[in-house]
Amino acid sequence: MTGNMVKIRLRMDVFLAALLLLQVELTLTEHHRDTVRETRAPQEFPVPEDPITVTRSLCNNVDKPPLKNKTAVFETSDGSGSVVFNHIYNFHAKPCDREDSNAGVNDALKSLLESVSAMTKSTRSLRQDIRKARKDSTCCGGLKDGPGELGTDKCSATTPEPSPTPEGFFPRDCAQVLRHGSGQAPSGVYTLYHSDKAFRAYCDMDTEGGGWIVLQRRTDGKQRFYRNWKAYKRGFGKLEKEFWLGNDIIYKLTNSQHNELRIDLEDFEGEKTHAKYSKFRIGNIADNFRLEELGTYSGTAGDSLIYHKGMEWSTRDEDNDNSSEQCAVVNYGAWWYNRCRVSNLNGRYGDNTKDGIIWKTWKGDDYSLKATEMKIRPFYFK
Repeated sequence: MTGNMVKIRLRMDVFLAALLLLQVELTLTEHHRDTVRETRAPQEFPVPEDPITVTRSLCNNVDKPPLKNKTAVFETSDGSGSVVFNHIYNFHAKPCDREDSNAGVNDALKSLLESVSAMTKSTRSLRQDIRKARKDSTCCGGLKDGPGELGTDKCSATTPEPSPTPEGFFPRDCAQVLRHGSGQAPSGVYTLYHSDKAFRAYCDMDTEGGGWIVLQRRTDGKQRFYRNWKAYKRGFGKLEKEFWLGNDIIYKLTNSQHNELRIDLEDFEGEKTHAKYSKFRIGNIADNFRLEELGTYSGTAGDSLIYHKGMEWSTRDEDNDNSSEQCAVVNYGAWWYNRCRVSNLNGRYGDNTKDGIIWKTWKGDDYSLKATEMKIRPFYFK
């Protein structure tokens, strides 16, 4: 019987060591998640008090406290869950000559086995917490700038849930989603796939027959568009509101097939117009996301984009324009600036100056538009 107790005590030591490692790992993971979300720095978990040592005789004639487990629950640093620590009371067994000593040993073994079972449950709970923390810290697929937002921005309660995609169907664009539904699919956020990687995008299924992937939207000025290179590279904003999808994914989309571009514009008087281009393609990051191709223009807004064809992308911290001025700073935006702009759809909202949301061939150089939307779909879609 003593040998069995030693084996069980060894198993207990292994469980305790595993629990300690999981506690450390969870603390580090929680710290990473809180940092990503830019919330307050996490507080370390309280260190449980040392297990209480209880000396107990294995004989029933000794008046000592019974062998017990003690469980303590500690809240995680962000209040999202709890971690359970089981404190195992140590005991020092005293053999005695009474015939009922075996009963005491059996009680001790039973208590230890119950402790092992409790430890196992706690370990499983910790593993679940760790998996959840890792998922939260890596969601959004790299397209996040304050989640609830792109992709992303896969993370907060305000993130729109993607529309359901049938099992086994992996659409690469919104046109395929529409075709799969026999021309019937609502506008909204969908999960699309490129090179076997999933990303979220807003599909316009209404305009001119639908099938459009929306690249950019401005509606109310609540989203800040005066951002740096990294933000425009990865994307930012909320897919059902204002956002920029991200130059990385726009490059992949426009280089995987022949796409047409449509730009919808609206002024503060409710008048609407559009510009359409038969082809649209940008370069990769090594070429600073250059506006490589721009097809034939059609529409009612006038062509304010041709002036920017062949230009590299510029932001407030990356000056790639042809001007002696830093156009992204002067025009308070990010665009394929030349010297500097005829269009500036990522400019300052509501500012009727050169900083505003400009489409010069429609409203001139000093009228900032109320709403804009840039979208692409396969050219073959009819």
